[in-house]
Amino acid sequence: MKKNTLIAIPFALIGIVLLVASLLVCLVSLNAPAIMVGTPKAAQVCAQNLLNAVSEGDYTSASQYIYGQPQLGVDREPAEQTGQMLWDAYVDSFTYELTGGCYTTPNGVALNVAITSLDISSVGNTLADRMEALLTARMEEQGEISEIYDENGDFQDALIQKILKEAFKQALEKDAQITTQEVAVNLTYQDGRWWIVPDQALLQAISGGVIG
Repeated sequence: MKKNTLIAIPFALIGIVLLVASLLVCLVSLNAPAIMVGTPKAAQVCAQNLLNAVSEGDYTSASQYIYGQPQLGVDREPAEQTGQMLWDAYVDSFTYELTGGCYTTPNGVALNVAITSLDISSVGNTLADRMEALLTARMEEQGEISEIYDENGDFQDALIQKILKEAFKQALEKDAQITTQEVAVNLTYQDGRWWIVPDQALLQAISGGVIG
């Protein structure tokens, strides 16, 4: 009997040690991020669909992947030609790259994406100065007055359009800045599918700062 008791003591001590170790692991893991077993492919596809729509300038389609399906409004035609040219240049420059897989968040999952696009302000801020310089140079050429002014004494619309296009081309070639920023795309699972829940950083990144 005494022999059996002596044999049982080491096993009891081992059990206590394992119990304490398990408790320590649980306590340490309380604040650790959750680890996903596998990647929710549908969530990643949802994020890619949004970003693909943005790269095509189709914000109506992009809104279909955002929770609540809000009208983003950034694909409305700008009131001025300059605004349209800036917007077209931004959309043409937009590219993205997923920088990792999905990871869990308190409300669902998220993934990080690096978005590269034109800094609209870098072109817009110099456009007026370039137009003024080109217009001044044109007037100094002393061409036909009728080519510069109309019957009301205003600049000819055709001349202004030509100068605008040339100034915009110069600004794109010499002043444009292309920026890359990494943002998180947060998603939640509702009504049988994944939805994007955008924060301000994502909204600004996909709109050139127009929204968000």
